[in-house]
Amino acid sequence: MAGMKKATIPTGIRRGAPPARSPHPEPAPVEPIEEKAPPRQRRGDRPIRTAASATTSGRGSTRGGGPSSLAAVPAARGTNPYSGQKRRAMNHLIFEGISRQLRELSGQLIKQGYLARSASQAQLTNAVLHFHMPPDSAAAGELVGEWMALTAVPVPSNPYRKQKRRPMNHLVFEGISGRLRELSEQLIKEGYPARSASQAQLANAVLHSGMPADTDAAGELVRQWTMLTAAGPR
Repeated sequence: MAGMKKATIPTGIRRGAPPARSPHPEPAPVEPIEEKAPPRQRRGDRPIRTAASATTSGRGSTRGGGPSSLAAVPAARGTNPYSGQKRRAMNHLIFEGISRQLRELSGQLIKQGYLARSASQAQLTNAVLHFHMPPDSAAAGELVGEWMALTAVPVPSNPYRKQKRRPMNHLVFEGISGRLRELSEQLIKEGYPARSASQAQLANAVLHSGMPADTDAAGELVRQWTMLTAAGPR
């Protein structure tokens, strides 16, 4: 009839269903929502692991065994702490074994398809020193103590026994070199011997403790370093 409103069909009742006999019909059962499985990862996809997964899994963990400092990496671009800084040759005496590991990791990454300018030995050096630099003199003193205990005597447990130290001429950001200098000066003021707490000893200790364990860990480190330094000159 004209003027009559269209009847509202309660939710859950199909059109055309017979009317309920009871004046107070029971509500229709709610159908459970089927949870969709997450999309399957396509072959060839390579997810970026977080710092937590890198330290808990056997792959990509740092040699020191402690938590990785990659967790402190800013996720957003535009936070490059070295923007506008120059890079200068470090020229510290570094053990041949450390230089060889950097060279081998760089070569392996480039073979896997990483850009040479992103996975060079110099970039790896900058990344390791940045992410594993001691935050203060207390942490630097602990690191120096561990390093001296490892290398003090030429016993089989010393991985660098009978090795020579040669100048490492990799270009390192001024901020990184300045931080090494500050920590060394603080330790010497606190009473550490200059031969144990020099910038060269600190650089060796940081590179040793923070050296990526394999190419997966090195690739992770390179990606994080590239994200950090994407804004501004590199």
